[in-house]
Amino acid sequence: MKTPLELFLVMTMSKPIHVNDVEAVVDSSIVLDTNIWLYLYGPNAYSGNQHTRMYSRVYSDILKNRNVIILENSVISEFSNRFIRINHEVLKKTENAPKLYKDFRNSDYFKPVGEELRDTVLNMIDDTKVEFVGEEELDFEEIFQSFSEGGMDYTDALLVNMCKSRDYFLLTHDFDYHNSNIKLISGNSRYFP
Repeated sequence: MKTPLELFLVMTMSKPIHVNDVEAVVDSSIVLDTNIWLYLYGPNAYSGNQHTRMYSRVYSDILKNRNVIILENSVISEFSNRFIRINHEVLKKTENAPKLYKDFRNSDYFKPVGEELRDTVLNMIDDTKVEFVGEEELDFEEIFQSFSEGGMDYTDALLVNMCKSRDYFLLTHDFDYHNSNIKLISGNSRYFP
């Protein structure tokens, strides 16, 4: 007998699952793309942002349904870099922070940003299982083939490889995954014409 999730996946025939139907995903592992982490914990995350509200609800629903949220190492790196660069752009305009990124990282302006990033990433880790893609499961040929065709950056291709090899879902708002043939959850209307 098929579980409700298996029946739902058969019915959707590998189409992405809309975030409004995420309650069908139970006892699964779900990788969150960097854009989701930025909506939840990024410098521009606030309750008035529609994406922040939507994905905060989805995050809560995922945890209620006994799913495991996977935080992949390269996502931590990508999130950290974007977090710092977003803050740098704001501080250049509002506080006269150094214009060059390297100069900013060595300035007094960086310390509170670095501390906020540290606290944010540690909070992210609290609700997640941090995983690394092992060398034995990396398919560099497939990763760089996807990357070379455009549309996907290296981290996107790496996450697709991880989700395929481990049968994980990916929660994203990024449309770059539209041809990836993985179990996908999204609130991006482009997936649902």
